[in-house]
Amino acid sequence: MLTALTFVLALAAPMPQTASTASPTSKTPTASAPPAATLSVDLDGDGAAESVTAAAHRRKVRVEIRSAAGTLVAEAEVPTPPGGDASVAFTAGSIGSAGSLLEVAAASGAQECRSVWRLHEGALRRIPLVSPGPPERVEPDCGARDGSGWVYGWDQPSPDVPAAYRRERTRET
Repeated sequence: MLTALTFVLALAAPMPQTASTASPTSKTPTASAPPAATLSVDLDGDGAAESVTAAAHRRKVRVEIRSAAGTLVAEAEVPTPPGGDASVAFTAGSIGSAGSLLEVAAASGAQECRSVWRLHEGALRRIPLVSPGPPERVEPDCGARDGSGWVYGWDQPSPDVPAAYRRERTRET
């Protein structure tokens, strides 16, 4: 028998956006350092796209949000696997006129951490993923990267319906 476990955050809407995966840049550039993960998306709903980047900061990854003019709007340390040197990927799902939600995925070795964020009133605020009832519980940020069967993404059945952030897995029971 197969069972499906699904966790849905139903706050997002039209057309999810994805940034390519890259390792964050460090404060000390080297010739072989890959480019930073970046994404340009309207996070606060003001009609102008903010720039989202990831920067290495002492074995942690810091996400920075900058205005179109380059001014730092908000920043936050995101969950990362132990050991450092994490690669980072961003995805975003629109929540209509209120902006977009941001998913940050940081992976290193066999571990991966995912978190969802919202830029609201000048601060980057974390949105916990809660398992469907009873009992409701906040899901862990980090887990096995490969072989765990988890699938993540933004679903949108039609352009006029809010999208949903989906975390699910199917396994034999």
